[in-house]
Amino acid sequence: LLDDNETVLGEMKNAYHLYSDTGMRSLLGRFLFFGDDVFKQVKDLSGGEKAKLSLLKLMLSGANTLVLDEPTNHLDIESKEIVEEALMEFEGTLLIVSHDRYLLNIIPDRILELTQMQGFSSTIAFFSILNMMATSSRRVLVSNMFDASSVVSASKSRRIAKVCEYIEENLTRDISLSDVAGLVNMSESAFSHFFRKRTGTTYINYVTNMRIARACNLLADTTRSASEICYDCGFNNISNFIRIFTKKKGKTPIEYRKYITQLIAKY
Repeated sequence: LLDDNETVLGEMKNAYHLYSDTGMRSLLGRFLFFGDDVFKQVKDLSGGEKAKLSLLKLMLSGANTLVLDEPTNHLDIESKEIVEEALMEFEGTLLIVSHDRYLLNIIPDRILELTQMQGFSSTIAFFSILNMMATSSRRVLVSNMFDASSVVSASKSRRIAKVCEYIEENLTRDISLSDVAGLVNMSESAFSHFFRKRTGTTYINYVTNMRIARACNLLADTTRSASEICYDCGFNNISNFIRIFTKKKGKTPIEYRKYITQLIAKY
């Protein structure tokens, strides 16, 4: 698909002669090829850069169906967001094989899991895919994910999704603003503004809500003491935990447990 001896701009101009240099450089800029990047030789590009260039060529080809194998592999977060935006703008049918849980959440109209299919079942599934490609007005995604657990909740940004996943995995310890800002290569002030703009809440409030939600689950599903649950949810002292829990839920942790127990017994 790509000529290693060509430059990025030359590769695209050879394929699409009607675009001016300015027009083509504008398109390349959308895929993060800025300034002198367009004069790099294809052979010197990283795997991720080659993937982005190949996708741009495909999307300009006028095809009404694209078949893509792991399109977000080897890409950094910013590049993944660019690719995802381009795929969402594509008006034809997409047939994508992917293990990317975030991509699975935002792109497909339908997901087919083929990992454990064999023999006649896999043949039927294959013909079903061909039929959907012929009749679908939009896009279909095929996943060969072995683990079919629930998909990470949708967010407006892959950076936010990464931070939220990190928070969930580290609720039992102190999660500083500098930790999560560094995770997505942003300053603390820039991240705070970005997080609030994208989520409608502050970072601190989000973490607190996550910890309270975990505490509610533990109070309902276990017999552990409020003190044990306090520290297991990342609060640093019991009085602070009780105060925040009561403010958020309108009941103390013990009152909340009694309420849930009575509710379950009633129904």
